[in-house]
Amino acid sequence: MSAPLILGTHLAYVMLGCCIAAAQPGEAPAASRDAPTEDDLGARITAGCFSSGSCCIASGGLGCNDVFCCDSVCSADSSCCSTGWDQGCADLAGILCGSVCAGTCPSDGSCCDSHSGGACDDFTCCDLVCTNTPSCCEAVWSSACADLARAICGDTCAGTCPAPGDCCAAHDGGGCEVASCCGAVCNDLPSCCSETWSSACADYANLVCAHCSEPPRCPTVGSCCEASGTQTGCERSTCCDLVCDNDSYCCDTEWDITCVRSAFNICPNVCDCNLFGDFDNNGRVDLRDVATFMQCLTGSGGGPVAAGCACADYDGNDEAYLEDLPPLINAMTP
Repeated sequence: MSAPLILGTHLAYVMLGCCIAAAQPGEAPAASRDAPTEDDLGARITAGCFSSGSCCIASGGLGCNDVFCCDSVCSADSSCCSTGWDQGCADLAGILCGSVCAGTCPSDGSCCDSHSGGACDDFTCCDLVCTNTPSCCEAVWSSACADLARAICGDTCAGTCPAPGDCCAAHDGGGCEVASCCGAVCNDLPSCCSETWSSACADYANLVCAHCSEPPRCPTVGSCCEASGTQTGCERSTCCDLVCDNDSYCCDTEWDITCVRSAFNICPNVCDCNLFGDFDNNGRVDLRDVATFMQCLTGSGGGPVAAGCACADYDGNDEAYLEDLPPLINAMTP
């Protein structure tokens, strides 16, 4: 039976129940269903109107885990407590139970993009993210929630723009990291988003995406916080760009002590951490540090990073997001 037909059937029960429950002329008004008595609730529990399953998701069990919501739904359609809690029962819960189903998985909004309201439209991904970061279901699905979904939800976010991967080189998975380039390529070659970013996709990106045809001045090699003799630029891209935008000498000629002073002054966090990713300052990057990094995530546009999270910001843009994760993994001590 299709979802609309199931919901329609259950709504018919609701309408019929309302008509039956309405007081007839000369009769006392029917009692409110909003506050069942203790005896009512005890009878409901005995009859199966309380179980471990969410009221907001079809479970196949009898009843659900909020007794007041379960009472409201099963009063409208007793089959939800006597036969099974199907999608129609879950849909009724969304209509009858107020805030009970707000911010539960699944909900409206893509898991791969930030949006108002909690939770997102893919149950498995939503559950993974909210187990890790409950505020993604309790408050709003922020850019940090979307970044976490991209990191831990496998193929759920594959093929969306932007997506992990260099636009200028072939890689597994659809899409690439520069939204404008990704969109331009996938508009003409849809399989580059729906399948994999093949060598043909990368070749096309090199033709139509300006950033692929210009050699980058940043990043290069060497610490941004130390003078490097004749070397230009430094290893952290955003900090390198900030310094060279302020003083082109640092990228055109030499990364000298003046460039280092600029890095200390205008690159948040970069020079405040002895070793990137080493949050406990023990000289190595391990799984404890990775766990701390996940807690420090701000998402793109979600900065500044919190106190104690300087070691999560690799590129010095005062944010901690997916672009900071690969260098963290590379810095891990075997």
